[in-house]
Amino acid sequence: MTGSRAFFCGFLFAVTAGVVAAASIPPARGAIEDAMSCALLTPCLEWDNSSTGDAIKGVSTKGNALHGQTKFKSAGKTSGKSGILGEDLSTSGNLDAGVSGVSTNGSGVVGTSMAWNGVEGLTAGPNTSGVYGQNSDSTGYGVAGRNVGSSLSSGAGVLADGGSDGYGLRATSVNGGGAFIYSQTDVPLITQTGYVGGTVPVIWAFDANDAQLMSLDSSGNITIRGLLYSSGQCQSGCVEGSRRATRVEEYGAVEAEPTIEDNGEATLVDGHAYVALDSKFANVIDTTKAYLVTLTPEGDCSGLYVTGRTRAGFIVREIHSGRSNVGFAYRIVARRFGVHVQRLPMMTVERAVVPRPLSHK
Repeated sequence: MTGSRAFFCGFLFAVTAGVVAAASIPPARGAIEDAMSCALLTPCLEWDNSSTGDAIKGVSTKGNALHGQTKFKSAGKTSGKSGILGEDLSTSGNLDAGVSGVSTNGSGVVGTSMAWNGVEGLTAGPNTSGVYGQNSDSTGYGVAGRNVGSSLSSGAGVLADGGSDGYGLRATSVNGGGAFIYSQTDVPLITQTGYVGGTVPVIWAFDANDAQLMSLDSSGNITIRGLLYSSGQCQSGCVEGSRRATRVEEYGAVEAEPTIEDNGEATLVDGHAYVALDSKFANVIDTTKAYLVTLTPEGDCSGLYVTGRTRAGFIVREIHSGRSNVGFAYRIVARRFGVHVQRLPMMTVERAVVPRPLSHK
């Protein structure tokens, strides 16, 4: 024990043993406070316990049991000081802690800051976390975050930042869903890419063998490995009382190349009809390429054929120079404007770029 510490302990014992009543006298208190301050590179006060008991225990009925302060003006994370420093110097095992907080009804540890992080955890160990939370109750949460701002901005309940190379958020589960996203009044999930100059996935989904199931890229293209399904209502059997009970499963059509369709009805007059393309339809098709027209007569005639296809429309005539007056239906199939892709291209199956994350022990 250093001279300063020996002086303090001897002085404290002397005051306690012989002058208990004088402890409240200002000169005695001033002497104690002088003895409790120092200007050393080592701690002013140290208690070592070589057994299993606590080295220091503070008990307070209404105030803080232990209060630590620092006035050091730090200039970085590695040079910062703490009001209270807890340090684990064990050489094996990973269940000890630098700081441990235990509470019966309140929070185990509370961190508050007016200008920086309320709680900050740093680690350099593999497969470890800077902050780890665990809850043994099935209705609780391991880690919870909340933003109580009164207006919508860039803030969030939890910020996940993957740095320059990692993922911002990795969510895993053994039996439940990896992630559940809910919003009371707004969009539950928003994704956005900042990549400029090419096409990258905005949403990617993979199977258990890391093969791609679905992707939505930054150009708005959706690629899926299976079929396209939709479900609609029906006239009978879909609603029981006021509750929708069943649905009709429908399949989306697939094509050898991207096209867009339009349909309608017109009438032959004296064996002749001109059908103008809808201006909205003509605006989204590639008018430099031929479009297909399928005709279905809606009355007795010798037959119909298409001629004179232009960017504005097409002519329908009755075969054999017929002169019938009959209605017909038409279907137009055209290529999309601005789309230049191969017909039925053979593509390599994309694979997950990283293995699935390990569970935290």
